[in-house]
Amino acid sequence: MIAKRATIDEDLRILEPYRKFGLGRIIIKALEEIAEELGASQVKLHGQTQAEGFYKKLGYRTSSTIFMEDGIPHILLLKELASK
Repeated sequence: MIAKRATIDEDLRILEPYRKFGLGRIIIKALEEIAEELGASQVKLHGQTQAEGFYKKLGYRTSSTIFMEDGIPHILLLKELASK
């Protein structure tokens, strides 16, 4: 079976004064819900290496070695969405 994937294709940044309020988590969860509603079973994103821990707390797993994107170290992250 081929997984339907949702790709978050834009940069998501929370300005430093607004971090630690859970805004990033709220945004990612909302995007995951939309992806599920559209029939996706997996989300794929490129995350900056400094944010790897954030994404892992949300259930993402690292799926690549470090690569450069726009001069910034990134990793590929994947998450399987709940089946309905």
